[in-house]
Amino acid sequence: MLISLAAALDELRKADSFLITTHAGPDGDAIGSMLGLQHFLLALGKTDVTAASHDAVPKVFNWLPLADGVVKPDAMRESYDLVVIIDVAQRGRIGAISDRIGADQRILVLDHHLEPSPCGTVNFMDHTLASASEIVALLYKEAGLTLSQDAAQCVYVGLSTDTGGFRYGNTNERAHEHAQMMVATGINVA
Repeated sequence: MLISLAAALDELRKADSFLITTHAGPDGDAIGSMLGLQHFLLALGKTDVTAASHDAVPKVFNWLPLADGVVKPDAMRESYDLVVIIDVAQRGRIGAISDRIGADQRILVLDHHLEPSPCGTVNFMDHTLASASEIVALLYKEAGLTLSQDAAQCVYVGLSTDTGGFRYGNTNERAHEHAQMMVATGINVA
């Protein structure tokens, strides 16, 4: 079922324990959006938040805040109040993590790709966004939370990599607006 951003925020507010994951072979947007969402949940006051990836965080992104806490599938618990799959909408693309998610597990998909049959119980999809990391920026706005510099670093990496340094055809006005939000926190864009 497709839902609005406000409904996605409500899903996040209702849950107490979370697993956040993304596609296997993660790129900058996968890692940036996953870690940015982890920062967002912590800013919401959530304390039971696990980020997991089928593959290790690529070395080029190891410096991102919270990257050292990303776990492999075998370190996951059996269940969470909510599993959030970001930057991909198909369970088959999250690797071995899919095998660890029960059939009755509530899943929220957050994605910017056009997918005809997203795998979530509920799904927020916006193909007009240049990156999944922008969904995290939108959640901060929707929740009225101040974006931390740590979260901004993660989101900026996701946004800048998925737009090819703001050179790809998916770069639009909103992408630049979201980049400005990140830069305004004082991050070092280099």
